[in-house]
Formats: sequence, C-alpha cells, structure tokens
Amino acid sequence: MPTYLRAQVVAQCENTKRTYADFQGSIQYGFKVLGGSLIMGTISDAANAVNGQVKDASTLGVGLGLLGLASSTQFLQFSTTGGSPRSIPANTPVTVKISLPTEVLSVLSGVEIGTFTDLHTVAADWPLLGLLGPGHDAGYEATTVPIYNATNIAGVISGSGEVEITLTPNQIYNGIYVKVSGNLLSVALSTKLFHAYIMETTIDKIDCDEVIDVLSGVQPTVIGGY
Repeated sequence: MPTYLRAQVVAQCENTKRTYADFQGSIQYGFKVLGGSLIMGTISDAANAVNGQVKDASTLGVGLGLLGLASSTQFLQFSTTGGSPRSIPANTPVTVKISLPTEVLSVLSGVEIGTFTDLHTVAADWPLLGLLGPGHDAGYEATTVPIYNATNIAGVISGSGEVEITLTPNQIYNGIYVKVSGNLLSVALSTKLFHAYIMETTIDKIDCDEVIDVLSGVQPTVIGGY
C-alpha cells in the first residue's frame, strides 16, 4: 500500500529568504477541426502561481486522448525592482512547487520542466484561415531549456502529490516553465503549479521555527518491501 506523506517546510537560520517569481505568462497549443471546434491545452487560475500565497496554484491540463494535439505551458519569471526581467546567474538553484498526478509516474510522459529567457508575447496563429490544423492562441513564448521531462522526471520524485523540485541550471535564466502536453498520452492530465523561488541573502530577522509551507504526497510502495 502507498504511504501518505505530509511534511512541513520551515524557515532556514542562515540569513536567507525566498524570492518568488512574480510575473507569469502562458500559451496553449491545440488543433482546429472542421466546423471550427477546438482541441486545446488548458490553464486556469494562472495568476495564482505568482500571487505570493504558497497554497494557491494554477492548473495546467490536456484532455482525454489528445495524442500530440494539445499542450499548455506556463512561464514564471523573476523581476527586478523596476519590473523588467531579472537575469539569474548560472548555477543558482531554483525550486518549483508542483502537484504531479499519478499519470506522470505510470506513463512517464506529459510534463516538462525547465528554465527560459526572452519571454515575449505572440499573436494567435491558426493556419488555413483558422478552419483546420494545428496552432495556438495569443500568449507568451520564450527560449526554453528543458531540464526534466519524460526520460528523467521519475528520478527526482518519490510519488504523486505536492512536491518541490530544485533545478540548478548551468546557464543564465529569467525563470522556470512547466509544460503539460499530450504527446505520448491517451489519458487526461492535470498538473497544479504553485510557485517558483530562489534563496537569497537577507538582513531581515529570520524566525527559525516559522512554518513556510506544507507538502503532502504519496510515496509509492517499493517492490520487495524495502
């Protein structure tokens, strides 16, 4: 039987604090069929991923049976004091809190996590006068560097549920992105994205016993009983 986990995240007593990504953008790809109907990736409550509330989350998804036809990507960007994109130095760890469904563990597909630069807006693009074919709605795109995907994500998670995944990019980045797609899926997939943060030095007083966040998830049973 699986073991249900619940862990508290407390403040660190090293004069460091979390700096959260505070700007978000997203894009949804899909396919238009005859009659004008849409097969699309979805996102809801997008602003929740940058509102500073650790328990709030956006939701990215693709529908049942959307093999290679739909995807949804959300970008979480760090900003300077003036609001422009912030360049985070290479080898600076960044942590993303995400809720992964059991489908990720069973089919090892559908979720990609990485870093990005050059976030910019794009107009909607639908071919053939918008009547038939692949395309996307207006949204945001960027230069992305995938770090975790179908081939290696299972090695950094212990099970479904809320988890924190820390990436250490070897290049400068402006933020992290999460992409949910139906490329190899025949099941519906939904992923919650809570926030992304880096740790930085602070002169503020740190409460060492302050509970910052609570993580809950499911640890899968290991074959052999160990």
